[in-house]
Amino acid sequence: MKNLVYELTGKDLITTQEWSVDELRIALNLAKEFKWVAHYYGVSKIPPILERKTFFMLFFAGSTRTRAAFEAGMTYLGGHAQYIGAQETRIGEGEAVKDVAAMYERYGH
Repeated sequence: MKNLVYELTGKDLITTQEWSVDELRIALNLAKEFKWVAHYYGVSKIPPILERKTFFMLFFAGSTRTRAAFEAGMTYLGGHAQYIGAQETRIGEGEAVKDVAAMYERYGH
């Protein structure tokens, strides 16, 4: 399992279909562990892997709860979540999702 965690480092998640069930399970379990550690020991005890990181969220349909949850989670862990609605891109007008994602990846860090 440890090796798979390292394999996920830096891997983009554009759709859940691109990740295996094991990869998704590991990511969700890690999130659950972070939440548990923050609750019982404080957020300062969570490894600072998201500090000063930018998380670009590209949504094709409005989802207030999902957006709020990701924004709150990233802020809580020291990062920043940036919402991008589909209408703010040129997807469907000549740009592919992969190309748009690659462009935002260059701005994230």
